[in-house]
Amino acid sequence: MEEGHVMPGVSAARAERLLVLCATAIQNQNAPVVQQAVQALQSISSIDGEPNERVTAYFLRALSIRAGGLLQGQLDEDPTGHLDHPHQVQWGDRRLGFNELTNLVDMTPYYRFGYMAANGAILEALEGVDRVHIIDFSTSHCMQWPTLIDALADRMGGPPHVRLTVASGSLPTPPRLQPTYEEVGHRLALWAGEKKVPFEFRILSRPLERLRTKDIDLRDGESLAVNCSLRLHYLADESAGFVSEASSETIFSPRDKFLQLIRGLNPTVVTLYEEDCNTTSVDLVTRLKEAYNHEWISFDYLATYSQNGSHGRLELERAVGQKIENIIACENFHRIERLESKSQWAQRMQRLNFRALPVSEDVVAALREMVGDYAVGWGMKLDEDDVQVLSWKGHSLAFASSWVPYETPSKLA
Repeated sequence: MEEGHVMPGVSAARAERLLVLCATAIQNQNAPVVQQAVQALQSISSIDGEPNERVTAYFLRALSIRAGGLLQGQLDEDPTGHLDHPHQVQWGDRRLGFNELTNLVDMTPYYRFGYMAANGAILEALEGVDRVHIIDFSTSHCMQWPTLIDALADRMGGPPHVRLTVASGSLPTPPRLQPTYEEVGHRLALWAGEKKVPFEFRILSRPLERLRTKDIDLRDGESLAVNCSLRLHYLADESAGFVSEASSETIFSPRDKFLQLIRGLNPTVVTLYEEDCNTTSVDLVTRLKEAYNHEWISFDYLATYSQNGSHGRLELERAVGQKIENIIACENFHRIERLESKSQWAQRMQRLNFRALPVSEDVVAALREMVGDYAVGWGMKLDEDDVQVLSWKGHSLAFASSWVPYETPSKLA
């Protein structure tokens, strides 16, 4: 348990010890210990209790699914404990309208932090250019772009021509949008028209894993910005650095391949926003510890915004619970929640021949002011490597950074 992780109710340290005991027993195929641990966890967990009781309840559910027949004293078919685990999370199918999505974004600084950091970096990197192409790989359905259009409209010398390419994607995870992306583009075009910003909108429907350079439709005279917000951790991270004996060529993971493609586009800036947690380990216990010491944050801050039985709070907690279920109960291609820490992302970007861009004092000041508008407990800090970190009660929740390819990319090792 991380030092300083304190929530009301049941001891977080005790809950974590029992969860680790249960996960270890599952790996060791020890049915009696699994059953004892589950019984103990049931006594200290509740989906409508204190924040730590709630997060424990969702981890218990995920472990119970993972345990399968062990809860009835039956051994799983694979005595090694490394099962395929074809379990799939039944993600909620509820879709949000524009107003509901706006309310979700405004509820906490979680989304707005990423928007402001990325928009600030894009505005500075593209200062003075006449034609801008933004490629948006994110999960927030273009919510950040009206603010950027506003800023470009007020730019000294007049606004540039803006072309926005949006990856529609097919992720099952919330938030999901009821309106179509054609409707999103129409609304953005109307907004840009009101602001007298020349604007084009294009939908990129090909999955990120199969994206090709020719799909991007690069044009001469445009400066390119690539926005990656809470999206890249859904790309598989495995197989990186594996060398094929047959070809002696390095085989890179889908995550690396995607970033290689982006680097090859020679963007002026690449903005990255992700949660600061590592859930990529193949070891269940390691993954559980990392996830538990991260996901409690959501349950804790949601308790400050909503009444105990409010529908909105329960709905958001269920969404986090589904994420926990995917991290713990699923494996292989069914496990899509593969978060990496900010240090892991920095290492990955540097290995793929990107260098970090400094963040300006104006952007930092704007982020601090925005975070300060929310409840006590939220914080923002700037790391020595120019990474902007959003924290809750001193614990890192998410981070934002911006990157650019080296001028002459070297051959990957």
